[in-house]
Amino acid sequence: MVCEKIYRERFLEEILIAFEKDGITEKLDYLILTGSFGRNEPTFIQENDTIKYLSDLEIIFAPKRKNAFSIDLIDELNKKYSKQFCIEFNIMLFSKKRIEKRLNYNHTLKNKYVTLLTYDVFKGSKFIIGNANEREDSFIIDKYEGKKLICNRLAEWYINKENGDMLSDLQWKSKILLAVSTAYLVFNDSYASSYKKQNQLFNEINVLFDNEQTSIINNAFDFLRVSGKPYRVTEDDIRKIIKIFLSKYDLKIKSKTQRLVFKLKVAKRAIGKKRLSYAFTCGGVVDKIYENLLYSFLEQDTVCFDKYCKIWKELIY
Repeated sequence: MVCEKIYRERFLEEILIAFEKDGITEKLDYLILTGSFGRNEPTFIQENDTIKYLSDLEIIFAPKRKNAFSIDLIDELNKKYSKQFCIEFNIMLFSKKRIEKRLNYNHTLKNKYVTLLTYDVFKGSKFIIGNANEREDSFIIDKYEGKKLICNRLAEWYINKENGDMLSDLQWKSKILLAVSTAYLVFNDSYASSYKKQNQLFNEINVLFDNEQTSIINNAFDFLRVSGKPYRVTEDDIRKIIKIFLSKYDLKIKSKTQRLVFKLKVAKRAIGKKRLSYAFTCGGVVDKIYENLLYSFLEQDTVCFDKYCKIWKELIY
């Protein structure tokens, strides 16, 4: 049996070699390994001397020159490396300024509230090129991040259903459940970047979900983060768990600044993609898109859910 840690180190080394051959690393001030690989806890299946990763590979590029990587080029690189290394790549672009000044981009005037991504980059990632600006930050996660995560997972699950991959469908359903448990931690100011720590904290503080619902969430965690053994959860169970969460927590945007910036971003992207009608959908407010996406799923309105998942893909994804 091969040691996963050794296998992972060699696997990542091969990826860095590929980046160097393609002239990528020389263009970067920062290269950050984030997500489960950045926290040394990717999910995998092991069979004899073969390891298959179920986690995607999340990497942040911070280029030396502003226009070194276009969005189209990043899309091409994600496709190329996903095929080459048989793992889903998710390369994200950050500016050097965003990393060095720790800009959180949650679009509020109260700078102390951060996004989940900002929290994870500085609390649970590995800097491959460049050094983290070492300092103790007292990050408070914006509660609205909980709603965004649940809605994004719902839309990602639906969009990926088109692939017809049964294992992928099971994975995305379980990701929705873990999004709910993550949102629960965020609303209780108990979030941690580590998946294992998240699950531990959830079970320690949970007073909202009963034993059956908690077991469903823990089974999803085991599937995605521990054993890799496929777990089947029904859409009805997912709806029930989300409804219980919504009965307790208010997921509305409370910042007028956030609302305005989200509206401008949606309009800009809609115009850029020649989807002018989308710019006026629900007033162009991201929260309204999320609202319709979320509640059409809960009410089993498939036509509306399909519509807003497609709008989400065009304007938010």
